Amino acid sequence: MLLASLFSFGAMAAQSQGERQVASVDAPGTLYQNNCSVCHGERGDGKSMARFALDPPPADFTSEKTRKKLSRAHMIEVLSKGTRTKQGNPTAMVAWTHQLSRKQMETVVDYVIVKFMDGKVAQNDQIHAEGHEHQGHDHSVANVKEVNYPYGLQANAARGKSIYSANCARCHGAKGDGTGNSAGTGPNKPRNFHDADFRKFATGFSLFSAVSRGSGHMPAWGKTLSNQEIADVSEYVRLTYVGRRRTGAVAK
Repeated sequence: MLLASLFSFGAMAAQSQGERQVASVDAPGTLYQNNCSVCHGERGDGKSMARFALDPPPADFTSEKTRKKLSRAHMIEVLSKGTRTKQGNPTAMVAWTHQLSRKQMETVVDYVIVKFMDGKVAQNDQIHAEGHEHQGHDHSVANVKEVNYPYGLQANAARGKSIYSANCARCHGAKGDGTGNSAGTGPNKPRNFHDADFRKFATGFSLFSAVSRGSGHMPAWGKTLSNQEIADVSEYVRLTYVGRRRTGAVAK
């Protein structure tokens, strides 16, 4: 059970302080650091000191195995309801409904996906098909909705076009073919958005993650652009070069 100990030590400490006191700051990174890093580590890889006292150990969100077993809807359900062992016994991963609001739970899950999982998680139907869901977690159509971007952002491709021209075209090219003026710099060439592999896997979440965190010689634009601006430029790239809407099932 990959999320059996998700945020466990933080949850116990939070409960002793009273409801919702640990989530006074809604910034995504702050929510994670205040509530999750004690178990899952500063880098989301589960390599915290707390892992030695937890069985099963905290999930490593950076692993490919984890990405294939978790959907965003499922992660939110875990935060909302906690987890149990196959024998039905409670785990260190308790429900966080007394510490975090629903919006805060979605925000911190989005942060984990963007920061540690490259914006790539399993789709909700994959979780059902492969039997990775936990008992009591509702992944039904009535409990999920589709979103393209984290943190409740509504992206605007028209705004994104101007951001792309000012910040991205010099490397990725005006036509997104990776032949801008800086195409030969750095250890990796700028991404060609016309490549089939890019078009196959690009989603709002994965684009947002790459732009925010940086990739190869591309800087981490999260230090320069706002989350809204990152969503806007990601939407411009997605609609212009991917050519179709790609969404993921997300719990309400």
